[in-house]
Amino acid sequence: MNEPKAEIVRPAEPTLEELIISEYRRPRPLYISLSRLALFFSKHLLLIAAVTLAGTVALTALSFLLPDTYTASVLLVYSPPAKSLGILQEGRLPIEYYASLATALPLVQNTIERARQQKLLPPGCLITDENFTARILTREVDRSKEKLPLLVLEVSAPAPALARDLANIWADALIDAVHTRGEQQLGNTVGLLLDQARENQAKILEVQNAILETEAHHRRQADAIALRMDNRIRAFQAQHPVDLWQSQLAQNKQQLLKLHEDLFLIDQNIQRATQQVQQYREQLESQPPVYTLSQSFITNEALWENLGRADSPIDITALKDLQLKSEHLNPVHTELLTNLVNAQVSLNTLIPFREFNRGRAAGLEQEIRELGDRLNAKQSELQTLENLKQQELQHNENEQKRQLKELTLRQQSYQEYFDGTARSFGEAENLQRTRFTEIMIAAPAATPFEATKPKRLYLALFAACASFLLALLAAAVVEMKAQSH
Repeated sequence: MNEPKAEIVRPAEPTLEELIISEYRRPRPLYISLSRLALFFSKHLLLIAAVTLAGTVALTALSFLLPDTYTASVLLVYSPPAKSLGILQEGRLPIEYYASLATALPLVQNTIERARQQKLLPPGCLITDENFTARILTREVDRSKEKLPLLVLEVSAPAPALARDLANIWADALIDAVHTRGEQQLGNTVGLLLDQARENQAKILEVQNAILETEAHHRRQADAIALRMDNRIRAFQAQHPVDLWQSQLAQNKQQLLKLHEDLFLIDQNIQRATQQVQQYREQLESQPPVYTLSQSFITNEALWENLGRADSPIDITALKDLQLKSEHLNPVHTELLTNLVNAQVSLNTLIPFREFNRGRAAGLEQEIRELGDRLNAKQSELQTLENLKQQELQHNENEQKRQLKELTLRQQSYQEYFDGTARSFGEAENLQRTRFTEIMIAAPAATPFEATKPKRLYLALFAACASFLLALLAAAVVEMKAQSH
């Protein structure tokens, strides 16, 4: 298991020539000092000056070959009338809208077309939308310290008069476009307001018809409620004759009063008869006993004590028998006995009559109580029906008032909206008769005195700087070639 040994390969040693070349090509750190820089400039001063001067002169000469461009500007103030904008549906538009409207391609083409129609563009003059620019500025007002937005329209053209005319035409075209938009907007607003006024008028008429219909409906409903409840009341009265019961109750009360008067008279007669019986009995008792029959009768306490009682009648058969045998008595006894019998007979007659009238009075009182209770119950039911009728009528009236109140509020709302629409419609018609604008020309374009392009001073400075840098590069290349040799 003897493995072969790996051979060690050693790199070849570089030659002397290769070492010299590698040493020469090895990058060295760059050290620049003021002395070396001054030496460099002194060595290549003529080259640097020649290249810088030649480049500056050449580029400056080329700048004079470029065509001159003149810029004219128009200053417009953005101040929309608040009264006119109050009725417009779109409201107040920002100034950025008018800046974008001014730089829009249709408006720029319209401006160029107007200039061609006025024969302001010379043949071969190319004017595009790049020649038109719009800027927005703000300026503070001294008194109110409010920022006033300004719109600056700038037009560049190869001739001063052409730039001025194009700027003024562009401003006029913008104002005409704003006028056209305002007229279109006012026309749309007038049409919309007219439609709204018609719609509100139709709603007002609808609400008025609804009010009349509501009043008629509730009148019919009130009549129906009254008729229905009156029929129920009449049916109840037919089924329960309250009026007849009232008259019957009054008659019963009259009869009861008459019975009480009769009872009062009967009581007085009974009291009078009782007093007479007592008087005659006492007189008989005071008479001397003459006959045994009379004396035996008087001494009959069972009968004698009951004479003159007003609570119940007594049997006076013994008295009548004694009266038949009174011829044997004393004439005074006979007369007193006759008077006593007559008084007791009258008393016996009045007592049953009194009891009969008392029974009639008690029955009549019971009938009056029952009839009164029944009458009170039915009158309560009748009053309940009357109250129910009044409640339904009151509910119908309250419902009518509620609905009429809602309809009246709706009518007032529609009327107020209609009045506002009518006022806005009048303002819109007035604005249609007078042209209005939201932007105005504050300063028209003037003829520019000097060209804005090209800026030759800046181009000359740029040419000098660029030529100097090119000269430095050329000198550096020459220096590198000299060192390589």
